[in-house]
Amino acid sequence: MEDSNQWSNTEVNVALCGISGSGKSQFINTILGLRADDPGAAPVDAFGSQRTTGQYKHPDQPGLIFWDLPGIGTGEFGKDNYLETVDFNNYDFYLIFGQGRFYEEDAWLVKQVNRR
Repeated sequence: MEDSNQWSNTEVNVALCGISGSGKSQFINTILGLRADDPGAAPVDAFGSQRTTGQYKHPDQPGLIFWDLPGIGTGEFGKDNYLETVDFNNYDFYLIFGQGRFYEEDAWLVKQVNRR
């Protein structure tokens, strides 16, 4: 019989990616039980100016790590350099967030995840 606690000893890196303003940071804050102005919360920026990748560990499962990636298509994060800039191959799972409709960047991200 497998150890039912094996999950808590495994590191799982979940990348949250998508276009700017699609709710990635808000999702992290909701999962962590935080509001945007709480200490340790992911910064929620209505203008999509996030320039760094944020790392957030789940409080009850420290091996579960959420990575808040900068929005694709914002500033220096275009399709030509996005994968390298955010170390796209370093994650175990990918959650792609959309905003309203399915944009070209969303389709491109799906293709990149499928290749991964």
